[in-house]
Amino acid sequence: MIKPNISTLFQKTLEKSQHIPSGKFICRQLTYIMDGEVSRLFDEIAERYPELRQKFCVIAIGGYGRMELCPESDLDLLYLFEDLPESLLTESISYINNFLYDSKKQIGHSCRTIEETKQYLDNPESFYALLDARLIAGSETVYEKFLVNVLYDLPTELCMKYGAWKKNHLRDKIHSERPFLVAEPNLKNDPFCLRDMQTIYWLEKLNSNYTSLPIIHSNFNLMRGEFQSFENAYDFFLKTRTAIHTLEKYKNDRLDLTIQSSVAEYLNLGPKDELNSVDRLMHLFYEHQHQAYFFISIYLDHKRIQKKRKLEDFEFKQITLQKKKNYLYPPRMGSFFSHPDTVTRDIMQIFQLCQEQNLILSATLMNEIRFAAEFLQDNFQNSKIAIDIFWQILRKQTKAGRILTEMHHCNILEKLIPEFGACKYFPLFSYHHEYPVDEHTLYILRELDTLVDGTFDDEQVQAEFVKCEQVEILYIAILIHDAGKVREGDHCQYGAEMANSIGERMGLTEDEIDLFRFLVEKHIDMSEVSSKRDISDPLLISNFANSIGSEERLRLLYVLTIIDTKSVGPGVLTNWKKDILYRLFKLTLAHFQKEIPIPKKDSQKEKLRNYLQEKEKVPEQYLQEILDFAGAMQPESYLHFYSPRKILQHYVNYNRAMHEPNFFPEIECAKEPAMVLVTVYSKNYKFLMSDISGTVSSLGLNVVGLRSFSVHDTAITQVQITQQDGSGNILQERMQRLQDTLVSVILGKTAVADLLDSPVSMYMQNEIPQGMVEEMVTFQNELHKDYTILEVRLPDSIGLLYRILKILLSFGLELDFIRASTSADYIYDSFYLKNAQGEKVTDPQVLQEIQQQIQLQIQAKPEIMSLEI
Repeated sequence: MIKPNISTLFQKTLEKSQHIPSGKFICRQLTYIMDGEVSRLFDEIAERYPELRQKFCVIAIGGYGRMELCPESDLDLLYLFEDLPESLLTESISYINNFLYDSKKQIGHSCRTIEETKQYLDNPESFYALLDARLIAGSETVYEKFLVNVLYDLPTELCMKYGAWKKNHLRDKIHSERPFLVAEPNLKNDPFCLRDMQTIYWLEKLNSNYTSLPIIHSNFNLMRGEFQSFENAYDFFLKTRTAIHTLEKYKNDRLDLTIQSSVAEYLNLGPKDELNSVDRLMHLFYEHQHQAYFFISIYLDHKRIQKKRKLEDFEFKQITLQKKKNYLYPPRMGSFFSHPDTVTRDIMQIFQLCQEQNLILSATLMNEIRFAAEFLQDNFQNSKIAIDIFWQILRKQTKAGRILTEMHHCNILEKLIPEFGACKYFPLFSYHHEYPVDEHTLYILRELDTLVDGTFDDEQVQAEFVKCEQVEILYIAILIHDAGKVREGDHCQYGAEMANSIGERMGLTEDEIDLFRFLVEKHIDMSEVSSKRDISDPLLISNFANSIGSEERLRLLYVLTIIDTKSVGPGVLTNWKKDILYRLFKLTLAHFQKEIPIPKKDSQKEKLRNYLQEKEKVPEQYLQEILDFAGAMQPESYLHFYSPRKILQHYVNYNRAMHEPNFFPEIECAKEPAMVLVTVYSKNYKFLMSDISGTVSSLGLNVVGLRSFSVHDTAITQVQITQQDGSGNILQERMQRLQDTLVSVILGKTAVADLLDSPVSMYMQNEIPQGMVEEMVTFQNELHKDYTILEVRLPDSIGLLYRILKILLSFGLELDFIRASTSADYIYDSFYLKNAQGEKVTDPQVLQEIQQQIQLQIQAKPEIMSLEI
């Protein structure tokens, strides 16, 4: 009977491997096949030379020794012998190796005595390969001597030397400023992939003399769940490596862009012709790599603490921590995250402490924060405490990028700014971009840190940066600049729309939001103009300057463009690119210093015109209609607030309503990471905004932002809503009910008062002790040049916003924007008001009457209980 060759045996195994979830299982089965063939070959040669059974053995080392044989892996073999003639050794080894070579296997082998093996321990590669030694065939006596005299008697000095070298090597990777998540990862040698994970096993073997992987985890003084995540990542990498070898038919450890779709299909993540399949593959890969990063970091923490003197107690703002040099660790006993009411404050203050005192979060402490992050309230992104500390960190600037990176590693940043969280592990499928969106973004922020501390590697950029004033807005603009890439279409436009909602949610002024939105929307403009246009053309420079608006904006945009380009990947920011960007910057700066920019409204209309002509290719006969529509919108901030893409969308619906009498009301809903954005197209009437807010409240949903614009008798109202707990994850059925109810209310078929008398969703509110929160109804005429700002802080109740709006509208006031938020059971709302003449509200009697009527609404708070209908 003819035995099948190795390739055939491998092939039969791999035909089933696609449906086997464990990479270790597949590698182990391939290892068993290879072991069987090597054992068979040894038996055949030993039949001719029986003395081999007592004096010769075949040992698998390296990956083969670990039983991690992938389809195209090298076979690392150690032929160990004692008292055998060289001619017999040569014949025996050739017999085995020639068969393996003929089977198209790459062999790495050595033939040594036990004493010779000990002499080769001074080579680190050989040293660690031997730690994975495993007997395949031959003399057990010789193998036992090898274990006793070599593996169980490794020189202490050598173990310490190599162990320290490996640990320092890992620490260098952990503290590297360069992102470790890349577009085309090498499964074997990239940071926190297979080789680094194997290093942890090797380090433990040096401590324990164990040669079997499965029992090593008993030596780790770490939580079992963390080790399980580490092993899951290891298993996934092995399965992915098996997929690459199977598909490529040669030894390749890089997950190239060209093969990612096929690997995704092989791993049952979806058809290879669907982009989402690759999304899922890379998201999984990055998630596992991140888990490996955390485990290795915690492991090194554990080793550092284990061998050093005890940590010192460290007190900070009612938080007890431990400290070693400049590293912070969790408290010796208990957890400072045990109280739900203070966990938000404690977590954010720890990040602030690290910034203020130049301290570093240990991996152990970061892991505690990761755990606590899972139990933060759903309205964390609206927490005044969290937002205030976040802005304090950005305004201080020092190492703010590093702090934001650590917040991201701890899963805090994505909860505070869900729009950025949506970018986590998001690949860009581009040879131009080296890193996924989140890693690229955080890399830019760390580059900004070097500008802040004056160590950036380009003096021209550094010189311009020191003249920038609103650097905190640059930090958050960088954080969001690529967030729109998670959607199809123009990511700059999407990002600008996100900037509006984020800025409002996080308490920025209109001017700050305007700058925030500008930097996000325009972040690729300098790169596009400098690389694709003739910057020697004065008209081009004039138009470009008009689109920027000021020297401050130009400098911020220039800095952003430089560090954004630099952080795309190594070598992307060439000297030519830097030079031409600097020339464009200087030419535009010269224009500002000798010319006056055109008026802002005209500038916005020109931006809209350019967008419609260049990107949407709108025919000339419709172009002026759209411009007239946008110019007639009241208030005039319409052009300033909405992106050209949105304005075009509004016009299309408006135009349709003019020709289809039954088109209004029309409701559009868009799911955003932090909320749902509802746009209502309808006929305009006095109490429209209050009716919309009341309808939302009657369905147990929160209004967090409300804005309305009108042209002729048509209104376009935008309302941002969340669930009562602050989450934007609202069920589709609930959203459909909201749309149906809004239509009924706007058509006059349903009264909002009736809806609020029997709300669909009622809830028990958390009572705050009397006097803990100061109630407030105040008017500010100094905060804004165009508006009177009403600030209200009152106990919350169903329909409170609706009732306040009814009061304001009954006085004939115009409301351009409402920002609503809730903490516990108190509302913190701001209303931007004008009188009927479009001016600030200054009549003291009117202001007093409004204040009194609003304060009366406290008495309208109903007694309610938890009930979902």
